[in-house]
Amino acid sequence: MKTLWKIRRSDYVRFLLLSRRETKREFGREICGFLIDNGYYLHLWLSKNKRKTPGGFSYFTGEVRQLESITRKLGIEIVGTFHSHPTSEAVPGPNDVKYAENNDLMLIFDCTGNEGRLWQIKDARYREKKIDLI
Repeated sequence: MKTLWKIRRSDYVRFLLLSRRETKREFGREICGFLIDNGYYLHLWLSKNKRKTPGGFSYFTGEVRQLESITRKLGIEIVGTFHSHPTSEAVPGPNDVKYAENNDLMLIFDCTGNEGRLWQIKDARYREKKIDLI
């Protein structure tokens, strides 16, 4: 797995601001989506948050299957997820690690600290990865 991941600066800023706006609009509401490696950079694909209560997220199965089908046809790969932490730092929590696929990437946006951090989840542990904003 790469040691440095590229993310478009405009995507990073857009989703960081969206994270902050959503949690202010409805306290504790998280945004979520998928990280897609298109061969050049990580594309952030926003998904609908199925969970209506604050402090969590989950995906609609049909949307996930559709995205898997699209990426397979295009020859690109879903390599992880992203979501926001409305009131805590951008570090994976126990449930983030528990429900992640092994070797997945996870980008977390901290709404209070105003930053995003990228993690690799492997063998129930997480390790921070470097981001290059392009």
